[in-house]
Amino acid sequence: IKKRKLNKKIKIVMINNGFQARKNIKIALRAFKEFNKNFPNSKLTLYGHFMERHNICFKWAKKNNLAKSVIFYGFLPQENLMKILPKFDILLHTALEETFGNIFIESMIRGVPVIAGKNSGAAPEVIRGYGLLVDVTDIKQIINGLNKYTLDPKFWSKIRDKAYKNAKKKYNHKNIAKKYLLLYKKTLRNKF
Repeated sequence: IKKRKLNKKIKIVMINNGFQARKNIKIALRAFKEFNKNFPNSKLTLYGHFMERHNICFKWAKKNNLAKSVIFYGFLPQENLMKILPKFDILLHTALEETFGNIFIESMIRGVPVIAGKNSGAAPEVIRGYGLLVDVTDIKQIINGLNKYTLDPKFWSKIRDKAYKNAKKKYNHKNIAKKYLLLYKKTLRNKF
């Protein structure tokens, strides 16, 4: 990852495919509004289906006065998303439930510290020690997570570096492929 510093123009990204209740985007927008009061140069960018301007997420945010400093981008192909991800400072992932969550690994390997739910399925297993885990049903905890990174650039940098090294080692595609092959061989031996 390229060395960089956290500046006062905090760029937060959320990547969600859908605006369902379990994605918990409404509470994230409320938390960002409060965070943005103290960091008025900060921006939140939303990627994913239904996140584009004039779609349901935008309409709801506009109706609830939560669209200020929010960029409603919408769907972006995976390869394009991975190219722009390193331009962001924080990945905010407020889903109430999450499977393995490739976006966590993709963020870590690109040097983008993560905030995710401490009770959100597999998120704690992937994030623990390499990002921040908060109660994503509590606006104050989400804001505290954003503040922790923003007010302590050394901590942000430390997590960024630590998460990158962990993802590179633990989730290296060659290591994962070897593990899959060993499991297949073991399964095939036991089957016959």
